[in-house]
Amino acid sequence: MMALACIGGALASELVVRCAVCRDILGRCRLAGHGHLVALVHQRGIYEDDLENGTSKEQLIAAQNVRWLSRNESVPKAMVDRDYDLIKAQLVDEKGFQSALRSNWL
Repeated sequence: MMALACIGGALASELVVRCAVCRDILGRCRLAGHGHLVALVHQRGIYEDDLENGTSKEQLIAAQNVRWLSRNESVPKAMVDRDYDLIKAQLVDEKGFQSALRSNWL
């Protein structure tokens, strides 16, 4: 009986995660507080709060698609460090750098 309850719970949670209506309701609840569901991309939700920093819905969908497509791609640490230093050098101070990172979801 316990095994059936566990299997039933797992199936129900899977349905909730995949259902856009349920994700919208959960996103608006006080605990999550993300606002309305704007888009569901590869089982990842994009909510109203994600749009607050001036990023468009299309940009967020494209970014999620890139993340999904590159999920199995590995990047050498030296390349990441080099690119990180190049980006950081373009900004005047640490505050501007941190702001740029946040605005690009990094």
